[in-house]
Amino acid sequence: MDSNAKPPEQREADYPSGEEVGLLLSSQQLLQGRNEIRIAHSGCIYSLRVTRQGKLILTK
Repeated sequence: MDSNAKPPEQREADYPSGEEVGLLLSSQQLLQGRNEIRIAHSGCIYSLRVTRQGKLILTK
């Protein structure tokens, strides 16, 4: 295996350019090892969590 290869979640070619989407953060950066975080937005609290299948769910 190539020691310089980036994991799939870090390959720049897999994402739109920063000009198209603004700031790009990986789920690992957001969650920091947790399975769930809470996000305050416009006076509401949202939960972002990882399912057992590794998918993300955002709920209000």
